[in-house]
Amino acid sequence: NVIELELKESGQRLDQVIAAEVGELSRSRVQALIRDGHVSINGKKISETSTKTKEGMRCRIEIPDAAPLF
Repeated sequence: NVIELELKESGQRLDQVIAAEVGELSRSRVQALIRDGHVSINGKKISETSTKTKEGMRCRIEIPDAAPLF
C-alpha cells in the first residue's frame, strides 16, 4: 500500500501530522515506518521522526505487507 499526502500544516512534527491525516496508522506505527525508510518527502527518504513539516510538502508513505506470524 502507498499513501500520498500534500501537507497543509507547517512547523509540526511529521509523525504527528501523518498519524492525524491517516487514521488507520498510530503515531508509533508512523514513527517505525519513518525510521525504517518507508516515508519520503518530495522524493527524498527521511529517517527522522521529528522532521518539521512545511506547507506544500509531498509525503509518500509505503506500508509494507504484514510479516507472517509463522
